This record gives sequence, C-alpha cells and structure tokens, in this order.
Amino acid sequence: MTQDLEESIRSFVAVNLDKALQESLAALIQEFRNRLKHARTRIGWVNAGSLHLTLKFLGSIEGKKVPAILGKLEEAVSEIRPFLMVFGDLGVFPNLNQPRVIWVGVQKGEKEVCLLQKRVEGRLSELGFKPEKRGFSPHLTLGRIKALGSRGEVLRSLKELNQPEIGGIKVTKVSLMKSTLTPKGAIYTELGGVGF
Repeated sequence: MTQDLEESIRSFVAVNLDKALQESLAALIQEFRNRLKHARTRIGWVNAGSLHLTLKFLGSIEGKKVPAILGKLEEAVSEIRPFLMVFGDLGVFPNLNQPRVIWVGVQKGEKEVCLLQKRVEGRLSELGFKPEKRGFSPHLTLGRIKALGSRGEVLRSLKELNQPEIGGIKVTKVSLMKSTLTPKGAIYTELGGVGF
C-alpha cells in the first residue's frame, strides 16, 4: 500500500483474525446484547469484523517510517514458527466489582504469543518506541461498559456465556495496521504484513 511519506498515521502492530473466528465472536457479542438489553447498562460493543489482537500500539507515526517498522517486524519474527492460538474464557477489566471492559482471553498459544509480543516490542524499541510499562495480557476486547446499570446482570451473562473454547486461528503473520477514527468507530487498514 502506498503511503504519503509525510502523512501522520495512527498505527499499531497486531495479529488479525480470520472470518470464521470473527463470526463466532460476533455471535457471542449478539448473545450478550440480547441478554443485557433490559439491564440499564450501556455497552459499546466492538464490531467483530474489526477485532484483532494488538501486540504493540505505536501511536502517531510518519508515513516514511513504515518501511523501517516493517523491517524490524521481519527481524522480530525471524525465529518464530507458526502456532495455534485459541480463544476462550470471558473476563472483565479491571475487576468483577468495577467491570469496565468485557474481554475473551487466550486459552492456547499464550506462551507463544507472549514471546512474539516481546520480540516485537524489543525490535521496535530500537526505533524509539517505548516499551509498555504494563505487562502484556493477550485478549480481545468485546465491549466497553459506558454506564453500569446492573452489575449483577453483566456478571450473570458473563458466567452463563463463558466457554472454555470459542475458536482459534493459526498465527502465521503480524500486521502493521493503520487506524482511522470516524464518528462510527475506527476503520483499520493493513499497511503491511510480515509472515513467518
């Protein structure tokens, strides 16, 4: 994809999901919506078609840095082998008493994706991107709670909809993504990908 070299790009590095997993997650989100529609709780649900596992948020970058970033991503994945990543088990951040984010975690492949993230973080730090202070917790955000009407209803739905395995993907690539903010939500575009 050709980028204006002077363009400022809001970007991140991610593992993208395939259509089958997105459809499974869309069904789960719809089930949540159905159960919570009378709970006086406002939740901003994520569009399942744009779900991805973020490895590193880069913030605003110049278009001319894209080739250097992709080069560092190639170095980061040089010793990584394809692996299976399976999602399951629902949870909330920061805790059950004050749920703000509903997420689904990584059940299989956690060790591998954490190694991948560590390598991405290390290589990109060589370009001046500061490492995250918080530890990496691989998950997919399903929704953000804007107003908590009934915590009990949210927690009950979380428990009833919890599944040890929702779906998985074979991870064979990391992508440098562009995020364009619009009134209807963010639109994500791949700037480049690096396979392994």
